[in-house]
Amino acid sequence: MFKKITVIGAGLMGSAIAAHFSNTGCKVNLLDIVDKKNINRNYLAEQAIKKLLKIKPDPFTLKSNVKLIKSGNLDDNLNLINESDWIIEAVIENIEIKKELYKKID
Repeated sequence: MFKKITVIGAGLMGSAIAAHFSNTGCKVNLLDIVDKKNINRNYLAEQAIKKLLKIKPDPFTLKSNVKLIKSGNLDDNLNLINESDWIIEAVIENIEIKKELYKKID
């Protein structure tokens, strides 16, 4: 059974995947790139989590499941994949971006 999941990519698909896994009781790391325009390095992932709380129909079976999702970024928190039971890549469909991500992971 999976206990800890890492989702790479905090867009609509990645954040929804994170929400669904939190509904099963899994702890989820939601990672995205660092937004260079923002001092908060986890801004994109944090904003994605906030948006999940506004979506209708609600992606959470219990609102408290949102606490199981931890935001992070690929520069500072990529090491979290080492303690994950499953890693899901949900980044933009751009082959160059995907290649760069897989180089970082390797």
